[in-house]
Amino acid sequence: MNKITISDNELSYSNLIGTGSEGRVFKYDNQALKLFYQPTENKLNKLKVLSQLDIKDFVMPKKLVFDQHNNFSGFTMPLINLSNDKNLEVRIKNLNTLKEKIYYLKKQEELIKRAHENNLILIDLNPKNFIIDKNDNLIAIDTDNYIVNEYKNDIFPTYFYEYYTSKVSHNIDNNIDKLSYTLYLLYMLALERYNSSKLLYYNNDDYIEKYVESLDITLNIKEKILINVSDSKDKVYLDDTIDELESEIIKRWNVKVDEGDTVYVLGDIAEDDYVKAIEIFKGLKGHKHLIVGNHDLKMLDRIKESNAFESIEFMKLIDDSGKKVCLCHYPIMDWMEFSRGGCHVYGHVHNKTAKNDIAYVQIKQYFKDKP
Repeated sequence: MNKITISDNELSYSNLIGTGSEGRVFKYDNQALKLFYQPTENKLNKLKVLSQLDIKDFVMPKKLVFDQHNNFSGFTMPLINLSNDKNLEVRIKNLNTLKEKIYYLKKQEELIKRAHENNLILIDLNPKNFIIDKNDNLIAIDTDNYIVNEYKNDIFPTYFYEYYTSKVSHNIDNNIDKLSYTLYLLYMLALERYNSSKLLYYNNDDYIEKYVESLDITLNIKEKILINVSDSKDKVYLDDTIDELESEIIKRWNVKVDEGDTVYVLGDIAEDDYVKAIEIFKGLKGHKHLIVGNHDLKMLDRIKESNAFESIEFMKLIDDSGKKVCLCHYPIMDWMEFSRGGCHVYGHVHNKTAKNDIAYVQIKQYFKDKP
């Protein structure tokens, strides 16, 4: 690997491109130059290996950098001209449809596989580490943090799912979009971990086995997300905007429900835009009754004033063709008419943690053999 010597006075903060947890990146002689806060021998040895690789759409290290005292301090890499969106996180936020978002996730998936083919593990799938150049190419950076097979003392890849779902998916307002997007991310996490186990721990079959089932499951999920949905009205519409999806839901409600029908809505009519949700419900057919959900509490007075619902209750016992049915937003263990064969219908489960999961398992087992 070629090396260069750079003294402290050769760098100016006016040429600073960015800072990270490990060091600073400068523009230097039409290159990018990363200087570590704490250079290590492991970093030096790993860079010697990485610099021998030339992988399409990866910003790989080129030259080792030493200071005037011949101490290792960093490396150089190609300087990329960025698009206006700069990185994958910004691009995803600026796209309108799920299909467009998944297009870029597929590009990211291609890069992950390309790294694996070169016996590299990315570790950190942070969308900011995938930049977009002026020609709209997705390019992987931060490659000096990749795991090289010879150097297994790096951190095992565990990071990115929480980052993605909390920062990126939060900006996808539609629930279908958020679910499908998150499932695709889970697929990529399984892909990264599974191949990590193969590349780094190939002698440990038990270790690999842990990820096989996870990968199989997420591959099936990915197939469902990417399926051609044009001929099926029961699949996710990848091309549709949020407004189009809402219009489709309204249309299907009004086709299914007649003006004389009674409809019980089991809570959470919206998460954010309650003004819009109230107007939508006012235009839906049927005699509508709301069973209050946790998200409805913050706007309950406005919901009552809107007269969008003929009744608003936290729990209600109804008679459905002679069958007593207890309605509630939350699942409950014992309900009205329970001992006399009454049913319980609820909205959805909240905060399914290891602690309350035991209760759900016990309830499921209790009712397994009951009519």
